Amino acid sequence: MAATLTVITGPMFSKKSKRLMEMLNDELHADKKILRLKPNIDNRTVGIGSRKPGPADNEEAWEEVQAYRISSAGEAEDLFQKGKPDVIGIDEGHLFDFWLQDWIAKKLDEEKLNEDFMIIIAGLGTDYMRRPTKNMPELMAMADEVVILTAKCKTCKGKKGKAIFTERIAGSSKAIEVGSKNYRSACRACHNIYRPAKTTKTEDE
Repeated sequence: MAATLTVITGPMFSKKSKRLMEMLNDELHADKKILRLKPNIDNRTVGIGSRKPGPADNEEAWEEVQAYRISSAGEAEDLFQKGKPDVIGIDEGHLFDFWLQDWIAKKLDEEKLNEDFMIIIAGLGTDYMRRPTKNMPELMAMADEVVILTAKCKTCKGKKGKAIFTERIAGSSKAIEVGSKNYRSACRACHNIYRPAKTTKTEDE
């Protein structure tokens, strides 16, 4: 068994994080040790855990897996050495800086090459202008498997096609902003990359 990398990508609202959670839960059921990472700038909480038998009424309970917020390869490495995980799950991969590529490559191609080891990362492949995000295209190129998800177009409700792009409807001129309130999913026919933002803040503001 060799180490593997799976990349989950698609527009906003395509349930990338949900797919990541499902894959991590499968590994938890197989008694694998999980390390869950997310970018430090993302302070939202999304639960990832393993299902276990609940109370007498047969309801299912969740055993949470803590998500560690990191901003550097050093922080990621410290957590890795402490936890010795079999699987690393990384959410919002497009929000990380380029160090993530090198850290992942070192794990897969050197340290864990011939072991039963897995990295799963989810993130946007392109921004609202259809430009490649920071490191997702490179990670997709080095992946063993790429899972491309689509969403429902918020404009035509799917009548013209599946949503494969993310459309900016408000906010600043930054390529990526954390959160979903300034975005919607759009199919190719409905996507408008030149839609003006409701504010005029610049990248540096």
